[in-house]
Formats: sequence, structure tokens, C-alpha cells
Amino acid sequence: MTDMGVVARPGTGRLRLTMQKSALTWGALLTPQVRVNGYPIPARWGENVYDLWVGPNAVDISCQYLWSYGQASARVDVQEGQEQQLFYAPPMFTFMRGRIGPARQRLPGMVGFWAFFGTVGLLALTLVLAAVLQSPTG
Repeated sequence: MTDMGVVARPGTGRLRLTMQKSALTWGALLTPQVRVNGYPIPARWGENVYDLWVGPNAVDISCQYLWSYGQASARVDVQEGQEQQLFYAPPMFTFMRGRIGPARQRLPGMVGFWAFFGTVGLLALTLVLAAVLQSPTG
């Protein structure tokens, strides 16, 4: 991982890869894994800047928990001295794929996450209310 300054080295371009994370998921505790053209490169949550060779480059990202999850892939066509931007968002659940694209990505599974925990909260509230209404003093 290098920051090339204003201009890339001859024969290379820049990839600015922003790895989004959510404090609501395991992704906040795990390190993302990035491969470019099949080779692993160091990565962290937040912004990463890489030198890439001019031409098409395959970017593959995943997270590792008990198994690999959140897989997402993109092809980046790098021009000499130019910068490309990619954003990666891990999923809310470990059985889902991640999202990758040129603009900020929504976290996959966010609707299901809130629906699940909203249902659990509503069920807990219903049980507490039922217990209070059934008590002899209530």
C-alpha cells in the first residue's frame, strides 16, 4: 500500500479503495482481504491507496470470520497517471455478498437486519406487557 502523491509512477495508475464498515456488524472487528489480479495485498477499513499497472485489473474483496463472506469483485481499467475510485461495503450477515462500485455503497442486508431486531424487540416488549397485565397488582 503506497500513497503515490500527485502523479503515479510511469506505467502505473492509482486505485483509491475505500472500505466501508458498520459498527453494527462483525466487520468492525475483522480485517478485509483484498486481492488484485489474484495476489493478496494489505488492506484496512477506511481509505487504501494502491499502485496498479496500466490496463485491466481484477479486484476481489472478502472478509474472513469462521468462513469467507462478503465477496465482491470489480474490474478496474487503469490509465497511466490517472486515479480510479472504488468503494466496498460488507454485508450485515455473513451469508451474503458484499457490494463494490465507483460510488459509496449501501450495506447489503440492512433492511433485513433492522427487520430482524425490530421483530425481536417487539416480541420482547409484548412479553413484558403481557407479564405486567397478568400480575395480580397490575
